[in-house]
Amino acid sequence: MLAGTPQSELFRSVLDRLLMIGVAMAEQINNALRIIRRKQLEERTGLSRSTIYSRINPKSSSYDPEFPKPIDLGHGMQNPPVGWVESEVDTWLQGQAQKRRNAA
Repeated sequence: MLAGTPQSELFRSVLDRLLMIGVAMAEQINNALRIIRRKQLEERTGLSRSTIYSRINPKSSSYDPEFPKPIDLGHGMQNPPVGWVESEVDTWLQGQAQKRRNAA
């Protein structure tokens, strides 16, 4: 192909599109797998440690079945460190904002 021909322009356009799709997919994968720790969760939600654990405890009067569940980061430990999937936290926060908008 010669530079400046319709075929080369089409080829460049297709390559640019594929690159944009690849970047978008990489960002989605990265966001889906990013883990945040409790302190970061507290900062993102504005909730205290005790409130977070109340929200995930089915026996608590503050239990929220939609609140993101923590995942264990240590295997076979008595009190393993935990984290939350960032995209799940973002989805929960967006849901809370939507509930507020719908109530207004």
